[in-house]
Amino acid sequence: MEEIIARDWSLTLSDLEFISRQTPVVGLECGLQICGVRATGSFIDDWGDVSDEVIAFVASQSGMPAERPEHPFSTRTARRYRHLIADHLGLRRIRPSDRLSFEVWLYSEACPNGGSQNDMMERSYTWLRDRHILPPSDGSIRRLIKSSRRAYITSIIGEISGLLPANDRATLDTCLVEPWSSCGFQRLKDDVGAATLDSVLEAAERLSFLQRLDLPVRLIRGIAPYWIDLLTRRVEGETASEMRRHSDDKRYGLLTIYLVSRQTQMIDGLVDLLLELV
Repeated sequence: MEEIIARDWSLTLSDLEFISRQTPVVGLECGLQICGVRATGSFIDDWGDVSDEVIAFVASQSGMPAERPEHPFSTRTARRYRHLIADHLGLRRIRPSDRLSFEVWLYSEACPNGGSQNDMMERSYTWLRDRHILPPSDGSIRRLIKSSRRAYITSIIGEISGLLPANDRATLDTCLVEPWSSCGFQRLKDDVGAATLDSVLEAAERLSFLQRLDLPVRLIRGIAPYWIDLLTRRVEGETASEMRRHSDDKRYGLLTIYLVSRQTQMIDGLVDLLLELV
C-alpha cells in the first residue's frame, strides 16, 4: 500500500515550486490534483475519495497541514486552478481532431472490449492523459461513451441479424406469435425442470429445435462476454409482445444472441438432469 501511494502521489521539485506560487490555502488541493491527474488522467471531484494516508503523504512533502480539503474543486476559482495545473502538466485543450480520434477509439477499441460505463470512463481518462489532453467535463465524456455504446450495439445486432437465413427468421417469428407452444419464446426460457423422463424429453425437444436453426454461433462467440450477458438479460426481461414491437434487425439480432446463449445453458441443464436421473 505504501509503495502504491509513493508511486502515485509523489510530488516533483517542479510540482513543489508550482505549489509555492499558489495561494497557501489551496496548496494541498493543488498537490493532490497534480498527482491525481498524473495518475488517472482526471481531476478529483470528491475529496471523500481520497484516503487519509494519501492526504498525509502529499502534505508531508510540501510542509502543509494534513487537513482534508472541504471545498469542491469545481467552483469558478477551482476551474482557474484546473487550467493552471493543466498548463503545469503540459496538458492542452481538446481539439476537434482530438475529439474525432477519441470517438473513433471509443467505437473501435473501447466498446469491443466491453465493460461498464464507469470502466470506459477510466479508460477514457487514461487515453486522454497519454495524449496530453485536458479532459472535457465528465458529462461530455459520458455522452460520447453512451453514443458509442449505442452505435456499437446497433452495429453488432444488425450484423448478426443480416446473417440469419430467411426461413430461420420466419421460425423465430412463429416462436414470438405462439410463445407458449412447445418451442415458443416463453417455453425456451424455461429451466429443464425436475428430474423426470418428461422433463428430459421436453428439454431435448427444445434443444433439438435450437440446433436445427442456422445461428451465427462463431460470430456471437467472438463478441465480448460483457455485451452477450447484457443483451441476454435484456431479452430475458422482455415478453413476446415486447419483442415483436422491435424493428426486424433488432428483434432477430437480440433473439439470435439470446438463443445461442440459451443453447449452452440448455446443454448444461440437460446433462445435469440426466446425471440426476441416473
